[in-house]
Amino acid sequence: MHIPVRTCIGCGTRKSKYELIRLVLAGAEGVIVDYQQRRPGRGAYLCFKSECLLEMKKRRGLDRAFRLKVSPENYAKIETELMALLQKSKLESLLGFAAKARKLAIGSEAVKQAVSRNKAKLIIIAQDATENTQRQIKYLCEKQKIPWVYYGTKNSLGSLLGKTEVVVIAVIDPIFAQNIAKLWED
Repeated sequence: MHIPVRTCIGCGTRKSKYELIRLVLAGAEGVIVDYQQRRPGRGAYLCFKSECLLEMKKRRGLDRAFRLKVSPENYAKIETELMALLQKSKLESLLGFAAKARKLAIGSEAVKQAVSRNKAKLIIIAQDATENTQRQIKYLCEKQKIPWVYYGTKNSLGSLLGKTEVVVIAVIDPIFAQNIAKLWED
């Protein structure tokens, strides 16, 4: 089976097109991210790394790839969108590793136990958790001085951890908690 190979406009590395992010010239919209890699038109490819994104911007890689001057606003829009995507990917990877290492307490009861035993280092609450659950968890966090953040939905957290729905997660390992918390600081 033939796998199409493309070149990253940031670092120049050749990879399977499925390992790269596709950018496409979309008329009046300018250059946009083609998540499904199905939009018609000339495409350019970029590694899924912040270094490649910065190098592409520095070398004006989109200008060369599309043979036209791409506006600074368009570069900024793409940079913002891709940096958010990279952050999401890093968070999901860290949560996946933490789950495999059994360094998470998953679900309201498990989180409450982790908090009461002083094991919780960071709490992640689904954005669509009920007000009552949010209030209870935030109260426990403030009482024990545990940082908390909102992320995703019950379904997205659940699918990330192999469950149908997850409302709240406690990270019980200090290293994982520190690395995950850094993503909100960046």
